[in-house]
Amino acid sequence: MNIIVSVKQSYRRIFYIFIMLLLVVSFSGHILTAKAASCEVFGLISSDTTWSAAACGSYTVTGNITVETEVTLTIESGTIIRFDSGKSLTIRGTLVARGTTANYIIFTSNQVSPQKGDWGYIEFLDESTDAVFDANGNYISGNILQYAIVEYAGRINTDNRTAVVLSNSAAYLDHAIIRNNYFRGLYAGGVSGTPLQITNSIIDNNGTNVGTLKGGGLYADVDAISLLNNVITNNRAYTAGGLFITGGSALIAGNTVAGNQTGELGGGMQLAPAYRRRHVVSNNVIRNNITGDTGGGIFFTDAVDMYGNVITGNSAATGGGIYHYTGFFGRGKVIGNTITHNIVTSIGGAIRVGSYGLPIHDNILIGNLAQGISQDIYNSNGSASENINAENNWWGTTDRGEISNRIFDKTDDTEYGVVDFEPFRSASNAAGVLATPANGGSMSSPDGTIQVTVPANAVITTTHISMTVISTPTQSVGPDKEVLRSFFLAATESNSNTVVSDFAQPVSIVVTYTDDELSQLNISESTLTIGFWNGTSWISLLPCTGCSVDEANNRIVATVDHFTEFALFSEPKRVLLPLIRR
Repeated sequence: MNIIVSVKQSYRRIFYIFIMLLLVVSFSGHILTAKAASCEVFGLISSDTTWSAAACGSYTVTGNITVETEVTLTIESGTIIRFDSGKSLTIRGTLVARGTTANYIIFTSNQVSPQKGDWGYIEFLDESTDAVFDANGNYISGNILQYAIVEYAGRINTDNRTAVVLSNSAAYLDHAIIRNNYFRGLYAGGVSGTPLQITNSIIDNNGTNVGTLKGGGLYADVDAISLLNNVITNNRAYTAGGLFITGGSALIAGNTVAGNQTGELGGGMQLAPAYRRRHVVSNNVIRNNITGDTGGGIFFTDAVDMYGNVITGNSAATGGGIYHYTGFFGRGKVIGNTITHNIVTSIGGAIRVGSYGLPIHDNILIGNLAQGISQDIYNSNGSASENINAENNWWGTTDRGEISNRIFDKTDDTEYGVVDFEPFRSASNAAGVLATPANGGSMSSPDGTIQVTVPANAVITTTHISMTVISTPTQSVGPDKEVLRSFFLAATESNSNTVVSDFAQPVSIVVTYTDDELSQLNISESTLTIGFWNGTSWISLLPCTGCSVDEANNRIVATVDHFTEFALFSEPKRVLLPLIRR
């Protein structure tokens, strides 16, 4: 059966409209173009179809809709789709729903007073068309929800459903808003081959902590996923309030994960990569998440690397900021993070370290509490275990005794392993400045060798710019290269603590060095570069507009439009051996 569209208007109404049009023509000389106030839609869509605000004031889904294979449903910007109770949209072909900043597409309830769970879901099935991107990561074709809102979904009668379901389908979500849904915001399962991308989106106020729900905002069990520059807030679940990710590789970068809540594991997120797979959590703000059990900010197992995050104000029974369960299938890392003011009622104010250990270095650890007492690291490993590397952290003090008292390890109980916290930093490895739209802002690293300048009109609201200096890059820059500096840069809106993902004007980075450093590392000044880590590899910023290596003043200048991990490195000088003739 083809889709049925029924324009709600009686013959009498048509007659009245005709008379009114005649009156308009008579009095103004202009003809008005009328459109339907509402169009009823249901059934199968078996040929390419377009829905638009120009054609209908809104579309009312009165029965379930299925888009058949090799068929495209295109929804234009500003279109409103209202679902009757329990009704859903299933995609076996292609859905292209691309709104604009000014005119979002809205999938919503048809109830007068909408509530969570008023309608069913949008589901992309295995046979539907995966999103396709070009070499630069730009969307070309396939399933897409862009500048689209999905709200008040998540139930069919008494059956709980996720609002947006990707069943073995890699639809692309960009600038989407998934909010106020009953059971869960987004589910992705079984996707392999094509990486799943969710960018610049808001996932807010979804889920419930009733039953055994995992991932109130997002649940993903896929081969590869990138979560970039999203806001994941105020979601609820039994475990993993904000998001739960397992399976293959994951890049979670530039997100704000805040105000999520769960009864058990992972107030903000729960991460569990598969054997020999790795999750990277970088430059996120993870704050004010709550769990009644373990891992207020993050609960994770195995190979999860955490770099340059701000983890603050989270609460739990155990592991206020981070709860590390085990590293049996792969050891993670906690490097260059700011972990402050997290609270637990039991142990591990900042971090609880599980079996097989966890490197924890170059972080800022301040103001974390366990049972009202300062405690940053709790080592749960046995006395025969490998020492935990917690060197080069800044604890807000240089008092060795105070630092030791903020660590639970073999010193406190001989049954537990050692946390090696020396050497520790004698001063903060961080710097910060408030940049305003009118004046921008600038800052220098504590040792003065790195300067960052944000020009006027680069940010749209007052923004906190922060820098964290680390001892070595979190990822190798490659063989036969020497590193002089490594650091993280981050930006958050000061009024909301939301991550700022890019800038309207280029931000300049100036890094200085000395001749002695070059000599000691046998570096050729002409091969110096500043590189950034893009989640999979190091990318050199040079050459670029406004960039240079100033050999006369021993400095290198680069410009960037986003923040991540940066490093100053170079290839060593090549030593030419004399030719020996026989």
